Amino acid sequence: MTPVSATGALARLTGPLRRALDGLDRRAHLAGRARANVSEDQLRDLVEEVTDAAGDQLIEPEDLEMMHSVVELGQTVVREVMVPRTAMVTIAASADLAQAMALFLQSGHSRVPVRGQDADDIVGVAYLKDAALAVWRDEAARGRTAAAVARPAFFVPESKP
Repeated sequence: MTPVSATGALARLTGPLRRALDGLDRRAHLAGRARANVSEDQLRDLVEEVTDAAGDQLIEPEDLEMMHSVVELGQTVVREVMVPRTAMVTIAASADLAQAMALFLQSGHSRVPVRGQDADDIVGVAYLKDAALAVWRDEAARGRTAAAVARPAFFVPESKP
């Protein structure tokens, strides 16, 4: 499929969804609400409607499954996607980027919490792409620590959706 035909197919796919969402928004506005409260069933119905309108040749089964997963993700609480403490992979803040790269490759994770004194003292999150970029751009970066490339960590309650 060429980029032009892919764009046309995407436009045909998103058109019915956009119109359906515009209709929901108009109804919500007329009802005096700022935003439409759409249930999971309504979103699922919209995905099915778009699938029917677009035809089977435009949406792969994997893409349809992904759309359903996105709808269901809103009902997932943080606790359900947390890694058990005993399976947690962390790296010391003082570890150099070569050690961080080795840990990324061994663990298969693309993000690893950076710990200070212990696993309860998380000072940031090291991303594989940040560490690899630092090593690739500058040979001197090899002496830098995991903490130097870590991004801020965000902490949320385990009951948060």
